[in-house]
Amino acid sequence: MRKGKRTFWLFVIIALISGPGKYTTGLKAQERVCLNDTVLVYAGDYRGDIKWQRSGNGRDWAYMEGYDSDTVSLIAIEPFFIRMEVTEGTCKPLFSETISVELHDPPQLDLNIRDSACISERDFLLEGGYPEGGEYFGTGVSGGRFDPASAGPGLHEIGYYYSDPETTCRDTIFDILEVFPLTSEANAGEDISLIMSDSIQLQADVPEYGTGSWSVVTGEGGVFSDPTDPNSWFRKDSAQLNYELRWTVEGPCGTNSDEVSLGFMELGINPCPDAPVVIDQDGNIYKTVQIGDQCWMAENLRTGVFVESTVSSSVHSDLADNGVIEKYCFENDTANCTQYGGLYDWHEAMGYSEDEGVQGICPEGWHLPTNEDWGILDDQYKYGNAGEFLKETGDSGFGGQFAGDRHQRGEFYSFGSSGFFWSSTSYIYMNYNEGYFRKICACNGALEEGHFNKITGLSVRCVKDNN
Repeated sequence: MRKGKRTFWLFVIIALISGPGKYTTGLKAQERVCLNDTVLVYAGDYRGDIKWQRSGNGRDWAYMEGYDSDTVSLIAIEPFFIRMEVTEGTCKPLFSETISVELHDPPQLDLNIRDSACISERDFLLEGGYPEGGEYFGTGVSGGRFDPASAGPGLHEIGYYYSDPETTCRDTIFDILEVFPLTSEANAGEDISLIMSDSIQLQADVPEYGTGSWSVVTGEGGVFSDPTDPNSWFRKDSAQLNYELRWTVEGPCGTNSDEVSLGFMELGINPCPDAPVVIDQDGNIYKTVQIGDQCWMAENLRTGVFVESTVSSSVHSDLADNGVIEKYCFENDTANCTQYGGLYDWHEAMGYSEDEGVQGICPEGWHLPTNEDWGILDDQYKYGNAGEFLKETGDSGFGGQFAGDRHQRGEFYSFGSSGFFWSSTSYIYMNYNEGYFRKICACNGALEEGHFNKITGLSVRCVKDNN
């Protein structure tokens, strides 16, 4: 039987999937494709059973296992040849034309864009893609420009896509661009003016974006436990009381700072553990001293409104029971009240009470000392020389000053030579109703006891209540 001539043909198409786009094109018997493209080979107009063969050199062929349909899909990772074998019945196999596929290398890309931007920056042109002429894409990218505000804070992957106009081979490369938020506002905390110790824990805000650090603006010495800790402890220099500290926050997108003022109290010798200072009704602050079991003010009381002392031939007081604390100042000079405290007659000091141990004009929790309180203080020194330790030049911390007195007729005496301190205990004998006082003198070391007319103006020291 004479057999007729059979013909069949191959269509070879390639799907380019190496880039973000995708298209197909027909191939001739010999064609170049791009590395890693997907090559689809399709056989049409044939009759019989199909087997596919592949060769690396066009001479040595090997069957492709698993391919028995009219379509073959291959990844072009190296040059190759491909053909189709068709058999029908007992006829000899026929072979299609050989398709030769050669490769183009993909373009060699490089991307070196800037690595960071601040969110407050305006949009900017992206540069650094090579070869030039490609397209940038990614979050915040539009028209080849990058907008930090649109992208938002964080790490962003920026892509660069390039297609070779000669080979149509294409590739994509990526780089990272970080958008930094604005540096956090610095907040050093509230000013503190009454620090009753040598150190304090600072209270700056923890920056959300940026790194903070402490520094001393004004004030000698001073040490931070950790200058980078918002809640660092700050210890003052022993001789310095006032400081200005700065909390600075630095970040990629700016630096800002805030300052805090600190005012340390100058504590006395051996301050009371639970009351190193005491504040009166006017806001005056006093050092304290612990002597034995007693807590005393280490400064003369200076609360009240200044009233001028008038001189008269008769005994009189210029202070009045009017609901206002009043005081004399030595020689009617208010500067003496500031430095040495006020001078008060007994009734004013007692708050116009007759009760021994009354609070009087002392701060809350404190009282005008009784004779017993003074006796306990005197007994701390066994050789009758308590005054030597209690005067301003002594080492007890009591700091008794020679502030003088206001005489019952209005004159002032004894400044620089004696200091007089009221007791809340009355001296009553026959027609006498006077107030006890204690005296320290520049001329000796005693803590003397005596009593004066209650309209005499003397210094006041308060002692803390025991409860």
